[in-house]
Amino acid sequence: MSEKQWVIVGLDPGTTIGYAILDLEGKLLKVDSSKEFNLSKVIEKVIEFGKVIAVGTDKQRVPSLVSDFAAKTGAKIISPDEDLSVKIKNDLTQELDFKGDHQQDAIASAILAYKNMIPTINKIIDILKKNKKEHLKNKVIGLVIKNEGISIRSAIEIIEKPTETNKIIKKVIEEKELKDSDFFKLNEKIKFLEDENRLLKLQTEKLKQDINRNSKPAIREVTIIKDDKLKGLIKQKDSQLTFLYDNLGKKNNAIKLLNEEIKRITGFILKINQNVLVKKIDNLGSAEFEKKKTELSIQKDDILLVNNPNIISENVYQAIKNKINIIIFREAPSKKIREEFNFVYIDLKKLKIEESDDFAIANKEDFEKAIQANDILNKVIKEYQSGQT
Repeated sequence: MSEKQWVIVGLDPGTTIGYAILDLEGKLLKVDSSKEFNLSKVIEKVIEFGKVIAVGTDKQRVPSLVSDFAAKTGAKIISPDEDLSVKIKNDLTQELDFKGDHQQDAIASAILAYKNMIPTINKIIDILKKNKKEHLKNKVIGLVIKNEGISIRSAIEIIEKPTETNKIIKKVIEEKELKDSDFFKLNEKIKFLEDENRLLKLQTEKLKQDINRNSKPAIREVTIIKDDKLKGLIKQKDSQLTFLYDNLGKKNNAIKLLNEEIKRITGFILKINQNVLVKKIDNLGSAEFEKKKTELSIQKDDILLVNNPNIISENVYQAIKNKINIIIFREAPSKKIREEFNFVYIDLKKLKIEESDDFAIANKEDFEKAIQANDILNKVIKEYQSGQT
């Protein structure tokens, strides 16, 4: 499934609500207006075209509809230093088709936002081209535009980091060896997350100072701010502050999870001689198998832990029937599945097993006993069936 494109929205609130949608090349995708529109209806129509990266308004004072739209879609708000004049709106929209003032105002608002963002977008595209990373365009643009203070190169590293970490973890598990270089790489990732945390903390402190400079801390909650532009700025900074606090929590959690995964991997490797390696998959349906066969490097003689073996595609069975012999199950396969799909089925409850997200190790002695018991059972069944014929 292709990734949804970013779109820029212009809104014109009022009894009649107008909206306009541009793509990141400035092309007008949709413009409409109606007295029947409300916030939910506009969001419903907009997200058919993509994910909202920014919302523009032609007013210096950000209307509540625009603020609410941004809060629900995660869009960045872009407003002018002063209300756009009729002349500027005419200049911005002169080559476009629209009906009435509401649609024109919405288009002008979207174009204003686009013009504000285009220098950054062009810079991102240039850097990605130079580094042959054009495939990251959508993600890098979203991260940089919506998060002030994150550089383009930092955004690239943040996006690529999970993939590199997963590669190290998968390699260590499959090769049953943890080298000094692997520890170094994983620790470098942790260090990067910690450095990123420090950056987020600095951003948080800067935002706090911005808010405090623009308001009176001691009486802030009871003071009526007369300057609407200032009120909108403080609201926007508060939203950014909340976002940064959330990010700090996520990064701290990522560091914790990465450390825990390193400990699990090390434990697996130390115990591998007394255990057998198992690869985990939710089911044997086509979609799940296509996803996991590359991630887990599923190959001949692998042992699979399948949560629900009752979900199985004939195509998947044909692909693995001469490669995979043993299925450990969490949910018992039905009699029909056992008869139709010829695997050795072992109940997870009969094994001592330790699990991580994608892998597990099962006690070798228990595993061999379960195989032997399965062989004996199959022999008895075959002898019984031959006696009945």
